[in-house]
Amino acid sequence: PGTDAVWMVHPFSAIATDFVVHAAGQQWYANCVWDGLSILGIVGDGKLETHSPQTGAPIRFDVLDGRVTTDAIVHFLVPARRFWDDIGFT
Repeated sequence: PGTDAVWMVHPFSAIATDFVVHAAGQQWYANCVWDGLSILGIVGDGKLETHSPQTGAPIRFDVLDGRVTTDAIVHFLVPARRFWDDIGFT
């Protein structure tokens, strides 16, 4: 924001973030859990690693055969209809 530098190209982040995707021997950064899982939808099976913003505990989402196999819940603070009002905040 405030520069001409590329910040994100959905679902990929152009900068290092706390959402790291591993698949096919590669690593990418995502902007959020949703984007990380979207990257795995594009490139195939792999894992998304992040942490709880509340406790700092590591969280890992595994995708196998196109399905999330991890038993976890994702909570979005912004209603979907408002995502694009400020996608950087969302």
